[in-house]
Amino acid sequence: MKQGILNFFKKILNYIEPEGIPFPGSIIYNKIMQNFDLYDLLLHKIAKSDLISNIKGTILDVGTGPAYLPIYITQNNPACKVIGLDVSSGMIRLASQNIQKANLLNAIYLKKGNVSKLPFPDQFFDFIISTGSFHHWKLPINAFNEIYRVLKYNSEAWIFDAINPLPREEFLELCQRFGKLKIILFYLHTFSEPFYEPQKIYRIIQKSKFEKGELELFSILYRINLSK
Repeated sequence: MKQGILNFFKKILNYIEPEGIPFPGSIIYNKIMQNFDLYDLLLHKIAKSDLISNIKGTILDVGTGPAYLPIYITQNNPACKVIGLDVSSGMIRLASQNIQKANLLNAIYLKKGNVSKLPFPDQFFDFIISTGSFHHWKLPINAFNEIYRVLKYNSEAWIFDAINPLPREEFLELCQRFGKLKIILFYLHTFSEPFYEPQKIYRIIQKSKFEKGELELFSILYRINLSK
């Protein structure tokens, strides 16, 4: 009975809550991410990956949030152009401030928009990436189809999100390294929109326009590799 009530409450929250993080939640999220050492380390590692380091064209970061990833990518690879997309006006303002502090206003561009209806022409991007926003997407199949549409042929998209369920041994190790409170808070923010299990991710890929898609572990994250 209690579980049924809890599930009903989750469904209601999932229906009414926004896809992005509005103000003042954007400020709180920014503060948490600034002090979440593990997530920052993973973003640096992603930005320095061989594929991203050698892209000379245009990269789209979906759900860019405070724009930490576009900043790290541009610092590591000044030859590329990065566009950060977020549905939240509060996050766009915050991202703009962070980009200005990094002196990268001429290298990173911001756009307000929804992943289910991307405001870009067909085959526009050389690479598309998203970190930690996938579980917030209300229409994941539509989102994948939109990513497919704006992605150039023979190009890739990487979608990162947290592992569900996280193995107990990994959870305890992360708590010991980075603090139990940070890890618990990271997972608690998905009360109404939990991280996807692998089986559901594969079903979403199969129903989308992508013919190639696979999952790969990346610390506490998984990476969905999509090829067009």
